[in-house]
Amino acid sequence: MKSLIQRRIAIDRTRVVGIVGVSVGATGFILMSVLALVDALPWSNWIPVFIWLIIAGGGVDNLRKARHRLRAFEAEHGAGAGEQTPV
Repeated sequence: MKSLIQRRIAIDRTRVVGIVGVSVGATGFILMSVLALVDALPWSNWIPVFIWLIIAGGGVDNLRKARHRLRAFEAEHGAGAGEQTPV
């Protein structure tokens, strides 16, 4: 069984992946949307816009999972369980 520290690190990793997914996905979505609107691209060039939207949605899902896992983890082991203090 993994230690409490390792479990908290895994939860934090999911949270960070979610933040990156939302940030990158939203940026790509905005940039591709502006490009598609300004250049009046055909419908087939809108596909990357939806791909970036899916990436951002995946990031939101990761954030939701991390929040749920952290609540369950802290409910089971107490608030602040597995946190590392700086040296």
